[in-house]
Amino acid sequence: MRILNYQRMSTEDGPGLRTTLFVKGCPLKCRWCHNPESISFKPLIEWIEVRCIGCKTCVATCPRKALSAEVDGIKINRDVCIACGKCVDACPTVAIELKGKETSVDEIFKELVKDAAYFGKDGGVTLSGGEILSQAKEAAELLKRLKERGIGTAVDTCGMTTRRTRKIHGGKKRYHKGKLQLPRQKSQRNEQKNMDTYPYHSRRYRYRRKHKRYSEVYQGKIRTLGNVRVQQSLSR
Repeated sequence: MRILNYQRMSTEDGPGLRTTLFVKGCPLKCRWCHNPESISFKPLIEWIEVRCIGCKTCVATCPRKALSAEVDGIKINRDVCIACGKCVDACPTVAIELKGKETSVDEIFKELVKDAAYFGKDGGVTLSGGEILSQAKEAAELLKRLKERGIGTAVDTCGMTTRRTRKIHGGKKRYHKGKLQLPRQKSQRNEQKNMDTYPYHSRRYRYRRKHKRYSEVYQGKIRTLGNVRVQQSLSR
């Protein structure tokens, strides 16, 4: 799995105290995303200012000269950087981190189980992102192993999935206790054919209203065209 980071002692990603696993990659590109660094599926390096001591070891280590030391800190040339990770290994204060590192499910499971002591009855593990369902197969395996260990689980998702993903996570049942299906909108649940039941901005409403207007004009009913009220009369 391509992971971003772990967030421990989280209280906003589900009931109780939790450890949240953030993964890398999302099919959407929302401007209001809380974790914009997790949108791209490609790995990248991140410079953390508060940890940096200004030794410039990372700049000297980079084989592609993608890092440069400037007045306001370390600058990363994303067009040149290939996220090889050499600067990450060389940094003495861990001021540079690799985001999107490929990690096996076994390694992730061992890391998450370390926090089981403070989960209690309500807490557990939340899988978030990015979009966790973009790595559905690995996520399903991880959730299964956590459940077998007696750890509560939750998934934070935007619901952007494929049919194959829905099969992995429980078919057509709703997303509850490990299942996934987005609820339909109110206008979609309403099966009445009356035009008034559809929202005025919907495509179906506009289509029906357009053809109703044409029908009334043809039948000789009064319609308003611009600012002039006219009576359409047809003689055969």
